Amino acid sequence: NLARLIAHCRQEDYSFIFIPDDFPAHMKAVIREELGQKVHDLSSIGGILRFHPDFYQEFRPNFKCRIFGTRQFPLKTASFYFYGCSYSGPIRNNPVFQACHHVPLLKWRGCSYCPSALSGKKISCARLGHLLKKQMDYLRKGLPSLRIIEVPSPFTRDFIRAFTGLLKRSSLRSLSFLVFFRPDDMVKNRIEMEDLLRLMKRKGCSFLVENIGFENFSGKELLLLNRGYGPEMNGEALKTFFYFKKKYPDTWITRNTSASFILFGPFTTVQDLKANITGILKLKRYFSAFYRISFNKLRIQKNTPVYYLCRKAGLLNQKSVSPDYRFRDTRVRRIHENFLKLMGTIPPQDHDMRILSFLFKSIKRND
Repeated sequence: NLARLIAHCRQEDYSFIFIPDDFPAHMKAVIREELGQKVHDLSSIGGILRFHPDFYQEFRPNFKCRIFGTRQFPLKTASFYFYGCSYSGPIRNNPVFQACHHVPLLKWRGCSYCPSALSGKKISCARLGHLLKKQMDYLRKGLPSLRIIEVPSPFTRDFIRAFTGLLKRSSLRSLSFLVFFRPDDMVKNRIEMEDLLRLMKRKGCSFLVENIGFENFSGKELLLLNRGYGPEMNGEALKTFFYFKKKYPDTWITRNTSASFILFGPFTTVQDLKANITGILKLKRYFSAFYRISFNKLRIQKNTPVYYLCRKAGLLNQKSVSPDYRFRDTRVRRIHENFLKLMGTIPPQDHDMRILSFLFKSIKRND
């Protein structure tokens, strides 16, 4: 079976091949050896696709992905990939960026670091519905099972309603949808989401929830990221997430779900780190049920608002080929350096608690 799958991947010439973290190690090694640099861990799918230059193009005939399914990540007849951001709040209303006098900022809408905002290709609800229908039509004509289709998607109220209507009219059943969510999307659209989940349950479909982007528990950092919500939204989103998990266990599948945080940014302070660790530990009974917690450094793109802000503050690293920055707070820089050293030494099963313990102690020493 593995030989056939590898032959299929070669024939289809996939741009990316993703393997779930629980895939048998010896089989994963064979796939990597045979298919090379195209193979990645499933946990990295968001970062890889999100920063791919072609990801935000509506039609990509040569851009295809393949996911290997396992019992932990049970892909069904076909899988659709939803990634996107419904938030389009203008940056000009954000006090953090008032001192940055750049013309692009006057028109910027969305998160201050987001490549989808940079591309200017926030897809409309009507257009997205058309693309989804087109992909479903393609599926009826014999799409190979376990293939993944990427559709950048804002989970707005209008889109959820349109998606519900499309699924209701479709004769297709047992579809899997790999999804990423913003916390506020789940909270603000809870009623519409539940209507959709009830329909999906009847049709044997499922949401494979890959990631929830909580990003931060510091109000100052969320403002810098221009996320459009405060720290309290994360707690509400967790309650909504686990409500769906309990009520729709076979439809809202969370066995591989990660919670992501942007802990380190150019203007992060020790107090910001403290707010994050305190927030996570306060809600530990929720976060402990996630497959993993992802702790990240903010990745900046050229010509984004946060890039201009770093440049104005003199924090850009001029020697770096891609945009990079120095931390303004030297204590945060030291914590981040030790954080990187620790990351390479701990096994996956101990990852979350070891990192939290390390950060808690580091913050206590520097507070």
